Amino acid sequence: DAMMPAPTKVNYNGFEPEKKKKPEITEATIDPSEIGLEKCQKIVKEQEFKIRKLKEKMAGIAPTKKNKAEIAAVKEQVEELQADGNYRAAMNYVRKVEEDERD
Repeated sequence: DAMMPAPTKVNYNGFEPEKKKKPEITEATIDPSEIGLEKCQKIVKEQEFKIRKLKEKMAGIAPTKKNKAEIAAVKEQVEELQADGNYRAAMNYVRKVEEDERD
């Protein structure tokens, strides 16, 4: 009984990699109110275009085991684009201005 090793934690699904953390939201390097609404709209448009392109690319990849890594990589790129601080700042600013205009 003294020879029994300490119990080790066993992970039974050896195929599942560790869960990756979501990309950190980056610090915004722009001041939306300073660069103005049009520039912000342009930033948002470009970023959303990139995100849409990546999502279309992801939809075009057959969901097979072989393509799992590629799909994960594309998904990660989308998340990184969505976590871009400048994009978020610009988007919040554009939304705020549009809401103010509505009121």
